[in-house]
Amino acid sequence: MEKSSKLTRGIAVATVSALTCTALVIGSYGLANTASAATSSSSSKDGVAAASSSKDGMAAASSSKDKKSSSASSEYTLDDIEAMMTEGYAGLNADSGEYYYWASNDDGSFVMLAIYDPESNQTVSYVGSSKTTGNNVTVTDYVTGNKIGFDVTVNDDETVNLDLGEEYGTAVLAQVDVSEVFDVFKALDQYTNQYTLDDIEAMMTEGYAGVNVDSGEYYYWASNDDGSFVMLAIYDDQSNATATYVGEATVTGNNVTVTDYATGDKIGFDVTSNSDGTVQLDMGEQYGTVILQPAEVSDVFEAFQNLDQYTQVVH
Repeated sequence: MEKSSKLTRGIAVATVSALTCTALVIGSYGLANTASAATSSSSSKDGVAAASSSKDGMAAASSSKDKKSSSASSEYTLDDIEAMMTEGYAGLNADSGEYYYWASNDDGSFVMLAIYDPESNQTVSYVGSSKTTGNNVTVTDYVTGNKIGFDVTVNDDETVNLDLGEEYGTAVLAQVDVSEVFDVFKALDQYTNQYTLDDIEAMMTEGYAGVNVDSGEYYYWASNDDGSFVMLAIYDDQSNATATYVGEATVTGNNVTVTDYATGDKIGFDVTSNSDGTVQLDMGEQYGTVILQPAEVSDVFEAFQNLDQYTQVVH
């Protein structure tokens, strides 16, 4: 897939907004082509609204475009990836009803894996280099750096068992034309993005930004009016690296947990509203504590876009 920014990446954990694609389905060892049409609504329920801002912080995000890290992930175009792929498989998890799509290059060192759940209209995917130890394969996604490991068993009938553990279970995959698998990947890449940049910007009503005085890291936070959807970015100008979480938020007491819509990863922190209108975020040992000041949502969103485009996004 063409490397795109984390905010706009299609193949990710995302609810399908309007998906009509040809799905290769393997059931009872029989291959059939089925058209899958899905629509979904995106809404969230619980959360908190709070975030932060500072002129210096906005300037830091803007200037980061001049500091693009040379260690950022390698870029691949769709043509690059398609040219690498030599084997394709598709199958069905009989227990969960999820569809599995897998393609790899000739020596298995680069893999595309997608798991599509038609009931929830969600897709999970990993695209990147892979490492094999015995019958265990670990794929590192080239965009997010996230990893997934699974065991592979080749059956006598030339089907393949993928055992992805408790979270995703086991699926039987049959070999299919790699071009067909790639077409499915492209369809999922195009249609499984729950949120566009315009969608996210339209939701945001509050913005905050601030600087952690101990670490020097810049914090940017925006949320919708009821705090159920949050954007959080932490930028380290020394390494030109950014950690971001964008997605639904839940609140328990003064603790907020944000679930990133692209990766499914979570971050939790305590929020305290101060009498002067500032907000304190306690992020624990990893990120520490920071005071955030109110800022224009448009400025915070612009900072997010600059960080997303011009820094090394490590999450």
